[in-house]
Amino acid sequence: MFKFFDHWRGNAIFEFFKVVIISLLIIIPVRSFLMEPFYVKGSSMEPNFYSYDYLLINKLKYTFSAPQRDDIVVAKFSDKSPYVIKRIIGLPNETVEIKDKKVKIIEANGNAIYLDETYLDPNNLKNETLTFKIPTDKYLLLGDNRKVSYDSRQQGPISIEGIKGKVMLKVLNFDPIVQVINSII
Repeated sequence: MFKFFDHWRGNAIFEFFKVVIISLLIIIPVRSFLMEPFYVKGSSMEPNFYSYDYLLINKLKYTFSAPQRDDIVVAKFSDKSPYVIKRIIGLPNETVEIKDKKVKIIEANGNAIYLDETYLDPNNLKNETLTFKIPTDKYLLLGDNRKVSYDSRQQGPISIEGIKGKVMLKVLNFDPIVQVINSII
């Protein structure tokens, strides 16, 4: 069937282009529809994610299931804002109360729970009193470093369309490489 290519077999240029074309046929659909790489910029998710952490996000996750509390997501609050990495704290139709550095969730059925946020650094919490009633089609996102995070406390809840995907994997941190490059330049 592919006898036309027989005389090219073994040719380094032909083999190179064959690898490139096959790679692109695999990479482009995977990156476009399944997963996408992102890197963290800033300190809003410390101590769990640091600047220049390289992440892979699952873009299909929320096509088949709704976001859950504690999911870490890449999202965009508006068309003009950059993508950010935040944690889902409040779900649709819930009320979220933040007081004395604790988060209380009043679920749609009236049950009240306090979040056990052991993943947070107590020194990164902000002493504030806020209450959010989350609309039916929105989610409340907060950064893990509450002192510096610019999140739903300032920008309001976010719709599912604003969520790009769920963080699947932290691959590595590029900060040491960036520091070496900066010291050379």
